Amino acid sequence: MSLKQNNQIGSNLIGGAIAVFLAVPIAAFLGSLFGDSYQTRSTVYILILAWVIAGAFTIGFISKKTPEKTSGRFLFLWIISTWLWPALLATYFLLKKSK
Repeated sequence: MSLKQNNQIGSNLIGGAIAVFLAVPIAAFLGSLFGDSYQTRSTVYILILAWVIAGAFTIGFISKKTPEKTSGRFLFLWIISTWLWPALLATYFLLKKSK
């Protein structure tokens, strides 16, 4: 008996990791725009990264059963989705509730 491989988990990990990796310089830039103190800049940086990491986990949960392979389109959607995850999560629960 052989075990089935789930390549989708690997695709989700790649998409989430790249989305968070690309969010780091964006968070640093936005953090530098707000406030004059180190505490304010670091708070903005941490909040933005927490938002994107929460988005990566949420999108990973929602898309865990999708058959999509890793591609440029897939990575682009992951990056956009990690920033807009509350809207996607609300849609997911509304569609799940209507079934």
